[in-house]
Amino acid sequence: MEQTPSEPTPTQATAPSAKTASSAADANKRSSNQPSQVQLTAGRSDAEDSYLSELNRHLAQHYDYPRRARRRGQEGTPVVHFKFGRDGHLISATIEKSSRFRILDEAALEIIRSSAPLPAVPDDMKGNNFSFTIPIRYQLRN
Repeated sequence: MEQTPSEPTPTQATAPSAKTASSAADANKRSSNQPSQVQLTAGRSDAEDSYLSELNRHLAQHYDYPRRARRRGQEGTPVVHFKFGRDGHLISATIEKSSRFRILDEAALEIIRSSAPLPAVPDDMKGNNFSFTIPIRYQLRN
């Protein structure tokens, strides 16, 4: 009997290797079981709290009060919203609430940009991309 083109021939019907099947299954499992975007929030889980502590320590290493803002006596707390991938690559950063001073808003964005790549998200946290909103305080000491 002659096979039609829609029927697989014995050479086409070979099963993928166990490694390939396993990798594909793992990728499908990760993408189907994980939300694509997760807003990180303190207090939701120990894993999330631990990661947010690590993220805050990482960001603090890049904190810089702009010299010009200090001289002018400018103070404020811009609120920055940023998105990043599971591996820590920065996707976007925006000012959600201005400090009223452009120089402080720009400095807050620069903290996020210069901190990239961010710490990788642990495997026990679900999600492919993450977002976080953080106030960055610029306050002069008396």
